[in-house]
Amino acid sequence: MLIDGRRINDPIFDSSGIGRTFLVDVETLDRVELIRGPSSSLYGANAFFGVVNVITKRGRDLEGVEVAAAYGRFDTVEGRATYGKRFDNGVELLLSGTYFETNGDDHFYPDFDDPTTNNGVAAGVDDEEADNLFAKLSYQDFTLTGAYYSRDKTIPTAAWDTAFNDPRTGTVDEHTYLNVSYEHTFSRHLGTRADLFYQHYDYFGDYVYVVQLPIDELKIDRSFVRDIHVEEADSTIVKTILAMGQRLNLKVVAEGAKRNGSWNCSNNRAATNFKAICFLSRYPAKNL
Repeated sequence: MLIDGRRINDPIFDSSGIGRTFLVDVETLDRVELIRGPSSSLYGANAFFGVVNVITKRGRDLEGVEVAAAYGRFDTVEGRATYGKRFDNGVELLLSGTYFETNGDDHFYPDFDDPTTNNGVAAGVDDEEADNLFAKLSYQDFTLTGAYYSRDKTIPTAAWDTAFNDPRTGTVDEHTYLNVSYEHTFSRHLGTRADLFYQHYDYFGDYVYVVQLPIDELKIDRSFVRDIHVEEADSTIVKTILAMGQRLNLKVVAEGAKRNGSWNCSNNRAATNFKAICFLSRYPAKNL
């Protein structure tokens, strides 16, 4: 994929975004050129089926301000403002900004048709927000082009085994592009072009997973309980198991020994929170 003759494939997946992840708004395009067939010798190994080159408008193509707005289902809003002009000194300027936002639709997935997963309905987790900026400044043989987009998308499909119907699962794409080019035509059959460009692509993902443990109870072995009043390490282990059980909502059972003359838990600081362990052979941790 090219913009004004410059390759814009991202450096991570070596692909180019389409739709809301395309660098420029389609309203700023002048025409689209397509070369069918392999072109890897010029554009890289992935240019196998063809090359698409989109040519953007110039300031002279607009000569003024253009504003557009739309509203649709699912509280979808979109707005665009574009300014273009060719000045008397030969400078041409084109500026454009686009904003898009939607709450998205609710979707039904038969694979999740269960009461524990909202009966297969992904509700309110298909929202999307995107913005796009484009600028083009040219004078004689020099052209400066800049583009930026950001897209925040919630994923409703529970992709990659993520939790179903969780609004926290989503991705953010950001793409920045700058290009300075010099192009001069000497004759009908001879010309030259030089480019200096910068490109940066970011991909962020938040993925929420449901961990299903095949257990419903944790046991603190008597080997840790027996010396809890004298071994700091054993006390730390017991505290950790209790905290883990509380965090995972699991029952914790402490296995210990009945009190005898050699134990004095009530006077030992490390055992203060676990006194009951010293008196009962099996005691639910929630009562400690």
